[in-house]
Amino acid sequence: MKLFVSILFVLLLVSCSTQPPNQQEIKTKVYEYYQQQASLPNGNQYNVQEVSILSVAKDSTGKNVFEVTAFAKGTMSNLSIPTPIQDKPFSDTLKMAMEWNGAKWVTVPR
Repeated sequence: MKLFVSILFVLLLVSCSTQPPNQQEIKTKVYEYYQQQASLPNGNQYNVQEVSILSVAKDSTGKNVFEVTAFAKGTMSNLSIPTPIQDKPFSDTLKMAMEWNGAKWVTVPR
């Protein structure tokens, strides 16, 4: 019985680790990316209003890595430059690799 439970547990872990990130997890990573851009010196402040998931595909080189492409749009501002920009519309396609680290989805370098 103990062996059966152990095998079942391992199968559950393996099946969970190969599932792609869901839309909300991807959108959270996109929002986090644009928040990080604001922390750079003279970084733009982004107000992301819409995120569309264009594709999610398993990476051929990584066991639990998924290649994600998302489209973001909203407005940006930068008041710290000589010619300030405020509420300028932006749209951007963002590509990232995401991996399940056992507790949450994280982005990984390519």
